[in-house]
Amino acid sequence: MLAMMRAVRAMAPRVGREGRAMGRAVVDLRSDTVTVPTDAMRRVMASAPVGDDVMGDDPSVRLLESLVASITGKEEGMFVASGTMSNQIGLRVQLGPMTSLITDSRSHVYQHEAGGVAFHSQAQVDPVRAEREEEGFLSGRLVRESYRGPDQHHAVSSGVSLENTLLGLLMPFPLILEVEEESRRRGMFMHLDGARVWNAVVGSGVGMREMCRPFDTVSLCLSKGLGAPIGSVLVGSSSLIRRARLFRKVFGGGWRQAGMLAAAGIHAIENHWERMEEDHENARILSRGLTALGFSLTLPVHTNQIWLSSSSLLSPSSPFPSLPSLLSYALSPSSPGQNEGMYQREGMYQNEGLYPREELVRHHSGQRMRVVKTEASTYPQRSTAHESSSQVPYASSSSSSSSSSGSGSGSGSGSKGDEITFDELSDFCRPYGFILPRGQCTARLVTHLQTTRSDILRLLQLLHFYLSHCRPLF
Repeated sequence: MLAMMRAVRAMAPRVGREGRAMGRAVVDLRSDTVTVPTDAMRRVMASAPVGDDVMGDDPSVRLLESLVASITGKEEGMFVASGTMSNQIGLRVQLGPMTSLITDSRSHVYQHEAGGVAFHSQAQVDPVRAEREEEGFLSGRLVRESYRGPDQHHAVSSGVSLENTLLGLLMPFPLILEVEEESRRRGMFMHLDGARVWNAVVGSGVGMREMCRPFDTVSLCLSKGLGAPIGSVLVGSSSLIRRARLFRKVFGGGWRQAGMLAAAGIHAIENHWERMEEDHENARILSRGLTALGFSLTLPVHTNQIWLSSSSLLSPSSPFPSLPSLLSYALSPSSPGQNEGMYQREGMYQNEGLYPREELVRHHSGQRMRVVKTEASTYPQRSTAHESSSQVPYASSSSSSSSSSGSGSGSGSGSKGDEITFDELSDFCRPYGFILPRGQCTARLVTHLQTTRSDILRLLQLLHFYLSHCRPLF
């Protein structure tokens, strides 16, 4: 048993056990929901005053609710366990049977809340394919065209739900005002799914109060870009929030000593919101590097989300860049060449937090490679000799067999011209400490509180290495 425990510990740096890989912290780019509390946040949570929140006695919860209400310019707030619960309660207090809700067909309340509007509110959702329209978002015109007036054949349109950001995109504030005007003219309420409204405020420059002013209810998530472990706050008028507390109880959402979680939310707002522009800039750097490698963006990068496709890797439109050129271009979009020299200096990998070339090759046990003398900007070359797995550090019989099976799945196993999937890229990057979304040829990467500039550069280095030597398509 002791020997087994030692073996597991020995594997930890390689397979990412205990949150580390190759001696580095794991970097998870699947979502901004994966953030974990910082040490400072944990200390705040441990010392938070608490009470029974259902009885209204938790001082930390009361403070969080009043803080978010003040920030958004609303009368009251209510702390709940999740963004889905916050959205559904916010809609339920304003919707009812035989009514309908107008929303974007891409919205979370329509796509990812398990039919909650139909289940909880017994209401119909009227999804609008706004991405096909000139505006790209729900607009006053689309609301007017989607509105269902009083008629015995229809579920009457009672409200409009917007989401900002939507898929990481910033909804133009003039469009929000258009929707508000059209909605008020027809007596409809306005709800904002503001799971990432913190990002929207930072990215657009519109103040939080101004952003929330057009809406009767707003749901604000604390556990995404802000980095709190759990929770959302629903804000609105005193009468709406009083009614919302009743539905929170019906939903089973009343909780007791929730002050520790509320304290984490307060800390996140006061300390993490102001640095969110770093996440946006990291996403822009990563997206520029990915496009230089041959990936294509399926949506513009406005905030911290990158939607991309690997299909374009099969037909590159430009020569494959050297690593220094790639990093220089990613960091300096206006002047791609100005920083190139800093990456060509001696020790460039260590100084920029990147992997030493020899360590990178040795660690990649799935490929039979040898280290050769190269310039600073190049990588070790693929070996054509049939070395045994014993000659490759960290190699195992399973990895050796999988690398030579030619199955096309997993790192390095495909042949030139094969489609590169995110399943394949995820398998390759995971031993190096990067958790990427799985899938075929489209994926979303999300930067967040625990994504550093060095992480971005290391990921670009890994992908450059993979595309140029493990799956050479160029």
